[in-house]
Amino acid sequence: MAAAALGVSLSTAAASAMVRPEPALSRAGSGPSLNPGSPSSFLDGVSMASATDGWAVGYYQNTTTHILETLILHWNGAAWSKVSSPSPGPNGNLLAGVSAVSAADVWAVGYQLASSASSSPGKTLILHWNGAAWSKVNSPNPGTNGNLLAGVSAFSSTDAWAVGYRAMRSSAPGDSLILHWNGTNWAKVKSPNPVTGANPLNAVSATSGSDAWAVGYSQSASTSQRSALILHWNGTAWSNVTSARPGPQSTLYGVSATSATDAWAAGDYVSPPALSLTLQWDGTAWSQAASPNPGRSYDILTGVSADSATDAWAVGYYSQPNGYVPHDTLTLHWDGTSWSAVKSPDPGGRLMGDNDLYGVSAVSPADAWAVGSYYSHGTYHTLILHWNGAAWSKT
Repeated sequence: MAAAALGVSLSTAAASAMVRPEPALSRAGSGPSLNPGSPSSFLDGVSMASATDGWAVGYYQNTTTHILETLILHWNGAAWSKVSSPSPGPNGNLLAGVSAVSAADVWAVGYQLASSASSSPGKTLILHWNGAAWSKVNSPNPGTNGNLLAGVSAFSSTDAWAVGYRAMRSSAPGDSLILHWNGTNWAKVKSPNPVTGANPLNAVSATSGSDAWAVGYSQSASTSQRSALILHWNGTAWSNVTSARPGPQSTLYGVSATSATDAWAAGDYVSPPALSLTLQWDGTAWSQAASPNPGRSYDILTGVSADSATDAWAVGYYSQPNGYVPHDTLTLHWDGTSWSAVKSPDPGGRLMGDNDLYGVSAVSPADAWAVGSYYSHGTYHTLILHWNGAAWSKT
């Protein structure tokens, strides 16, 4: 998936807060409902409050102004539909993460573009659903050269976290950025930056007011060495937690915690080639768990969601067996003992189509959702997959 036109989203566009590549915005759009954009529409995050109430977020290009606008879809138990959402930034607006507390309390985060001529991040963007409408909520922007939010996790109406990075010297990733919602306002909270260079955060997951995890990577400015970054909140402060760091380069894109003694983080590491990476927290330490790698040249996990110690999903994409650049969707399942690859749809085809998953939300062993995008007939479409306990199907 190459960058062109307005560039890429949360990877190179945001200078690698999410280092996964995003499709180029350069082709004609599709249907009016779930794919409102021309040239294309994308989904980056999903969160299910229940089996009959869920949200997916991303962005699309306005057919008239050609400016990127926020895209929010809602699941009511029967169908997905587009819901009106603010796009306050005059140069473009992208949503990367969403977290639903209840039917009347949902958060979505992302960023506003700094310029209509580039894909560099400008200001943080936080939207809130109150049960009737989405509205923009004020949020800090401590970085003098750009601010980006890539993930959000809300534990209650008075306790939520958003993570990303702030650029102090250029549009490239800089210091980790963690914001907290206390029921009244969002405020920046001090967070570790283990190396001099880049320490962006990609995802966050909170189980209580004294237990939250944030993941990303640290990359040294002097050596360019990239290592998985894991931070923990104990109710008082964020701290850097040591974890398994396989290969010369490793990155984490997703995290999901079910309790203080059970959490998963997912990403990839370079062996070479790039291989899927799953790390597990057992209440004492993070350790690597073996995960399948069906791809010929790379296997990348971009999201993970666990609803219990014996049921978790990790999603992403992998290189097709024939070695072509286009991707196939990658879905892995944890049954409490091991990870296994599960067949999932590739609506974009196998020769010229990109099929990518960027977010997942597990409700129960018989109910999970994954979102992303696929390329077909000159267009990138939103991609929504559903797990019914037996198979994945495209919605």
